[in-house]
Amino acid sequence: MEDRILEKAIELAGEVDATAVIVIQEESPDLKVSSPESDLPIYVVSSQGEARGEPSIDVLGIGGTFIERLRDAVMMAYVQDKIDIGDRVVGIGDLDKEGTAIVVYRVEEDPLLKSVRESQDLVSAEVMRAVITLAVEIGREGREGRPVGTMFVVGDSDKVMASSHQLLLNPFEGHPTSTRDVTDPETWESVKEIAQIEGAFVLDDDGVVLAGGRYLDVDAEDVDIIKGLGAKHTSAAAISRMTDAVAVVVAESGGVVRIFKDGSIIGEIEPRIHVLRV
Repeated sequence: MEDRILEKAIELAGEVDATAVIVIQEESPDLKVSSPESDLPIYVVSSQGEARGEPSIDVLGIGGTFIERLRDAVMMAYVQDKIDIGDRVVGIGDLDKEGTAIVVYRVEEDPLLKSVRESQDLVSAEVMRAVITLAVEIGREGREGRPVGTMFVVGDSDKVMASSHQLLLNPFEGHPTSTRDVTDPETWESVKEIAQIEGAFVLDDDGVVLAGGRYLDVDAEDVDIIKGLGAKHTSAAAISRMTDAVAVVVAESGGVVRIFKDGSIIGEIEPRIHVLRV
């Protein structure tokens, strides 16, 4: 990345009141991105998740078009609490071999985050951010070296509980609310442990886990989702169609996180993407 292009992006970010600059580039893993003097946060997208020296960060290839990669990076930056729904960011990236693009990205218009904002009368943005962050961690880390697939169904909990049953004893029954609050990262370790068992987590709209190991009694006959996705995704689509809940699924294969609302996938997150500060 040429310094003068980055300087132009920073200049543009100041003009549009952007809160960050995100650099995405399809190059070799040895590519280095230098950081000019600026108070504005500059992030580099990486699938490696670590920097090997300051102020440069190694960048590995991320699939998709520039806009698709930028969208993934914006979502991950939101999950990592680096940007918020009302922000603007300036993205820089290569358009294949045709040149370099500098774009202003309005975070609130991102399809997934827009849906999160529009759903705040059902589930707060704080709860959704916590659930998505936890799901991304499960997708990225698995458990004890093994991949883990699971599902979170958030909101409209009375109807969801009435449309499901326990596969085993509810591991959350009888525990204080404070130990079941998904907005508190202190509870995540126990959720990750229970995620290894079959069944879904059911959360109320305040982010309190009501049950784990829950089987959804849904009619998925007319559910229309991407071919190749498994039973969890089909059930997630069905429960989000028949209730006002949002379902978040972690795929056991690959760890990809998909969010369902009104019977459709409204967003997809690749957990291996990291957004790193230069």
